[in-house]
Amino acid sequence: MRAALFTTAIAALLAASAPAQISALRVPIDTTRSATDVSARTDEAVRVAARNLERLTMSSRDLKARYRPALRNTPFFVPMTVRLTQGGKDLPAPGSSTRGTSTPITLVFDTTGSGVFPSAYKTLLQNVYNAAKPTMDLVFGQPSVGGNVRVVNFDAQIGDRQAVAGGYFLPNNGSGQMEIRFPVYSNPEAAAVNFIHTLLLAYLGPNAYAYDPFQEGLVRAATMKIVRTPSVLAAGLDPAQVELVLANSYDVGPFYDWYNQPALEGPTFIAPNLLNVPLPTGGSVGGPYLLKYRMGGSAWQKVLAQYPSFIARLNERFYAQPSIAANPTAILQAGQAALDQISGVPNSTVEGFTLAEWAKRQYILHAYTTRGSKILLEPTPITSGLSGSDFGVFLVETHYFKTTGANNEILLSGTSYPIFWEGNSNPNRVFPSAQEDRMDIAGAYSAVVPNLPNLNAGKPYRAIVDIPVGDQLERVYLPAGAVATATTPKENTFYGTVIGAPGTLHVKATVGSTVLADAPVTNGAFGVNVTNASFLNLTSVVVQVLQTNGTVDTVLYTRRVNKGPGSLAVDLRIGGEATFTPTVPKGLSALGFPLQPYIDHEPQALGTFTNSTLVARYNPSRASYDLFPEIEPFKIGHGYFVRMQASSAINVVGRVHPGMAMSVALKPGWNLISVPKMNAVTTGRVQVVHTTEFPKAWSEALGVDIGTDYFKFVPGPNDAASGAPETGSFAAVTDNTFQPGQAYYVRVLDPEGVTILFMPPSGSFTATSVPTTPTSTGWRMEAQLISSTQSSKAIFGASATSGYRFDKEDSGIPPSMGGLQVIVQGIEPMYRDIRLLGNEQYYKLHLEGLTAGQRYSLRLLLTQGFIPYCTVIDKTASYSKVGMPPTVYTFVATGSTRDITVYIPKGAR
Repeated sequence: MRAALFTTAIAALLAASAPAQISALRVPIDTTRSATDVSARTDEAVRVAARNLERLTMSSRDLKARYRPALRNTPFFVPMTVRLTQGGKDLPAPGSSTRGTSTPITLVFDTTGSGVFPSAYKTLLQNVYNAAKPTMDLVFGQPSVGGNVRVVNFDAQIGDRQAVAGGYFLPNNGSGQMEIRFPVYSNPEAAAVNFIHTLLLAYLGPNAYAYDPFQEGLVRAATMKIVRTPSVLAAGLDPAQVELVLANSYDVGPFYDWYNQPALEGPTFIAPNLLNVPLPTGGSVGGPYLLKYRMGGSAWQKVLAQYPSFIARLNERFYAQPSIAANPTAILQAGQAALDQISGVPNSTVEGFTLAEWAKRQYILHAYTTRGSKILLEPTPITSGLSGSDFGVFLVETHYFKTTGANNEILLSGTSYPIFWEGNSNPNRVFPSAQEDRMDIAGAYSAVVPNLPNLNAGKPYRAIVDIPVGDQLERVYLPAGAVATATTPKENTFYGTVIGAPGTLHVKATVGSTVLADAPVTNGAFGVNVTNASFLNLTSVVVQVLQTNGTVDTVLYTRRVNKGPGSLAVDLRIGGEATFTPTVPKGLSALGFPLQPYIDHEPQALGTFTNSTLVARYNPSRASYDLFPEIEPFKIGHGYFVRMQASSAINVVGRVHPGMAMSVALKPGWNLISVPKMNAVTTGRVQVVHTTEFPKAWSEALGVDIGTDYFKFVPGPNDAASGAPETGSFAAVTDNTFQPGQAYYVRVLDPEGVTILFMPPSGSFTATSVPTTPTSTGWRMEAQLISSTQSSKAIFGASATSGYRFDKEDSGIPPSMGGLQVIVQGIEPMYRDIRLLGNEQYYKLHLEGLTAGQRYSLRLLLTQGFIPYCTVIDKTASYSKVGMPPTVYTFVATGSTRDITVYIPKGAR
């Protein structure tokens, strides 16, 4: 009888429904006729997912527990929504006709069978709901669908004493019921937090925000707000233990500024391929998903600090119009209307921005998919167990992964040589210890624990941490000596870094009208212990940076920061936001980004349609171009080829690093980069760092770590069909300057790659010499190919210090973009081919990008030394002529390429 009802209920509910959470765990039930079998399937799917998530976070949780021992016995869990599917479609949830009512949900516990809870545990769960319900209604709003919710016990053991599967919610259990399946925890505080989280999923009922930045973020923020409200927790539960549960799985604590990085973005927090597929045994494989979950809740917690009823008012609007579930713009518009309703003021702000502008600056709330390789850093100060010379001890966890189609993640491996700097426009490299100079990343994860040394007589300083892997690099600023040290072990509660202003500075923190902190800034860092309860609660703090001249204070910077309970770390940048407004021409062009865009998704940044966006970046690991949509999102310091259908003035807002030297990581081979500054930088203000070595001047690294020349793109003539350039050539840069917004090809000769440091114009560092090419004896000749609209140049010659292998006097040519190009065919395609002096030589010039029927001139000019004569040989035209440069050979192209040989006899010098 029950099986028949079950089948009938499924058939009745197979109808169109509103968009559902895309990351919900989905379990097909096409082949079953048994409600018991459905329960077994969903239980096992949740166990598999939980085991995967436990492995993904194993190393991270273990490291955190080492430095905060109380976390070791705190359970880890992730409550989930599970949706049953049939025919590839989600079963619609029941009760849609009652959406928007204020009918409460009623918990219905099984009284017989395997789903029965122990009596005391059932009482605990009911008491948790009874005590929390009024606050849940205020914070999250009334349930979208009221009525009975079945609550069933299931065995959640997954093999890790500190990890359990967590509760999960079924909008439709296959029998037309909403159901919560919940494990038995030995830790009652973990049970309470998990149960309230799962109850909020039931409050959403048939509705779900499609993307995790909204669904998971809002639910987690509400959970934290609810369980931290006084008198909400059932009697006997320990608030301190609840805080440990939140620290383990929900909250990033003081460190939101440090973690707010582009690699957080995406529509789901846990990649589908990591959730549903069993992972191999053998330890952690890393993965950034736990940080994403914690950042999602922490982001929306910022809104609750100003508007405690925000989520409730937003949910009311969502329930009334559930079709906006997959429309982030519409959700933010509904959220803005909620803010305006609460405050009674149009265009109300969060941390000083309208909701849409605020969300733009929170990478975790970007619900679009960006692909490519990414780095995400997770620094945590170590404040316990300090001794000896411990001054600035930080755990720096690194997640290195690649996002592919359907938001799947490949957990990458690689080697990083972390770089620690002290200073600003001309920083000094700091070496904390031999154990921290190399980081081997496996399965997307690794960590170092540098002890940043005491460099300024016990005063704190701003440490720059650059973590390069391949051609990806992420940076954080950390306040060494400002949190806790071995000599001052009491932990400060307000600390951070300041960039963008010189002179005598101090930082004020104000809550309401009361100044609660006034901290001096030393060497770009500050730290102070604030004990006032109004600061240590969930609140909104006004942070100001002031400059002191004599007895006069000038406010340089003001920022409103909404914080969660406890301490606060801030990354303060005076002038740290800028706008990049290039006009991108029609056709093919090359550009770079001197800032980190807030919106880095190529179509949104360029103002193009997704299906017509043409962006490419050269990948030296594959010796080919990565193309949109597989390409990485736009990134500061990187260069890209863009093909626009029409000229467009774009407007890109993003983060900059005023006054700071900036780093770009490069792989071995050709790298397409740009200067990561809003101003031009000469090569005399550039240093090159190879692995664990001290930085070298650009001129010192030429021909050793990097190629002798670097190149810019020159668009070709307008194509006859499109009326715009569709090809282009490369020209060596002769003014020794990197211009902002311009893309450049730089070649790396070191097999481990290098990091390039671009320093602002101010500062004391100046290279002793910046030659375009190494000086040497011998002769040089330029070969210039000229058409009616464009030209290209290459260099060949000989010297007593060169040889037949590639050396520092030689220079390769970047991979072709189809334009007019002269290439010397040497050991490889060459821009400059310098051989051993004293022998006769044949230099084969390969000419590319020709147009059949068009006339070209090849001009040979001797720029250094002496040659007896030269012979120009063109086998295609059966041409051979002896002459002395300067000489010009003119020909009509018969195809897109041509090979011309220049013979140099003995006697050249």
